[in-house]
Amino acid sequence: MQSFEDNSSLEGILGDLIVPCVKRKEIAMREKALVSLGLCCLIARNMGLSSFQLFLSQAQNAPEELKVQVLKVIMDLLIMYDQDFFGKSEDTVLFQISEPNFILM
Repeated sequence: MQSFEDNSSLEGILGDLIVPCVKRKEIAMREKALVSLGLCCLIARNMGLSSFQLFLSQAQNAPEELKVQVLKVIMDLLIMYDQDFFGKSEDTVLFQISEPNFILM
């Protein structure tokens, strides 16, 4: 199976269409480009991990109408690459259920 980086068509679309549109000021164009970049990141793990900070900064600085789409991309990346971001699930205790510290009367 060919990787994203080895596929010249996908690399061309990314470099010639998607990345330039991410830098545009028009909200509609940026939104479509960020969603497209997010989809590329789901295909290419290294791109996803290296682009994560871009999506975080976009979520903080983007206009409100763009934030929802960017947050969806961030959630997709967190779900797809959870072990890369959080480590192996058996090594990490996410939460622990304990006895309550109060008495009901």
